[in-house]
Amino acid sequence: MGCELTRSAETSSAILWFSANVFTIIFVLVEDALRDDAPPYGMRRGLIFSAATVAAVSTLIIKFTGHQRRREMDAAKLTKVMERRGESIA
Repeated sequence: MGCELTRSAETSSAILWFSANVFTIIFVLVEDALRDDAPPYGMRRGLIFSAATVAAVSTLIIKFTGHQRRREMDAAKLTKVMERRGESIA
């Protein structure tokens, strides 16, 4: 499973890695702000925030579909090379 934001796989990976770290910092800060001083229910509001966020993002991800353009380009190049060589694609 992969995600391509740019033509370069390295750039896409770096952008996704950076975005994940930024969101992690934001989530930690928000959950810390929602923490109570009472021990039994100290992180209850933070966990509710996390669960609500995960549920909302999960439903949004299900709706997204993307085209694998780089894979299509690689397949087209392979087809062209195979045609030049006179080989058939199985």
